[in-house]
Amino acid sequence: MKPLDHSLRPATKIVDVAQFFMEITAAYLNFEGRVLHVLQRATEISPAKIYAECEQLGRERSKLSSLDEQLLSILALAGPEVVNTAMIHEYRVAFAKAAMACGNLQQKLLAIRATLDHAGAAVHGAPAA
Repeated sequence: MKPLDHSLRPATKIVDVAQFFMEITAAYLNFEGRVLHVLQRATEISPAKIYAECEQLGRERSKLSSLDEQLLSILALAGPEVVNTAMIHEYRVAFAKAAMACGNLQQKLLAIRATLDHAGAAVHGAPAA
């Protein structure tokens, strides 16, 4: 008799959907907190520090984007029963809060820039744009 060929199945990673949602939601809430921290300090810190903080936020957002891709894959596999759960609602709220904080930071930085442009124009005698 021939020995049976035992083929190994490819390793698959088992994902705890609830745990994943808790982690991605917490990551977005943490990101929102960091954005709000920069927003609150924007008028007190140097442009170089603002730039460095925004660069770091960009790297964090990139990591969150990767988690969002995983989330979409999980939702595709889990099906409609996950879509209307409290955990997806909490994720959506955290995502929206982070997006709003980013929008507010952008507006604040644009306002600071406009103020500086106006002040620079006044100092140099050129009309402000």
